Amino acid sequence: MIVVSRGKWGERTYETLKTLGFDVELVKVDESLPPIIDDPAEYGRFKDVDLAFVGPEAPLATGVSDRLWALGMPVVGPRRALAKLEWSKAHTREVMQRHGIPGNPEFMVCRAAEDL
Repeated sequence: MIVVSRGKWGERTYETLKTLGFDVELVKVDESLPPIIDDPAEYGRFKDVDLAFVGPEAPLATGVSDRLWALGMPVVGPRRALAKLEWSKAHTREVMQRHGIPGNPEFMVCRAAEDL
């Protein structure tokens, strides 16, 4: 197993899995991780992994789950398109509004200074 993460979430998940007796590796995310996953020379690092835990927002937003699924690895964590609910508040608010989900405060999405 691998845990692909940045920060405390990954460290806690890694420690929990280790405590439960799983053979697990922690892969800390930085800006270089997606190219590492795409690099054929690095494929050996990921090819025999049975399961990957990916999160929180940063690795999901960069598409790490999608890349690991493409390698044939089962992933606990949504693909990038679904994870957008996690890393984009504007997108989440728009989805809530479009589907009439209660609890959505009044909001305005500003994509440029002129929108203010």
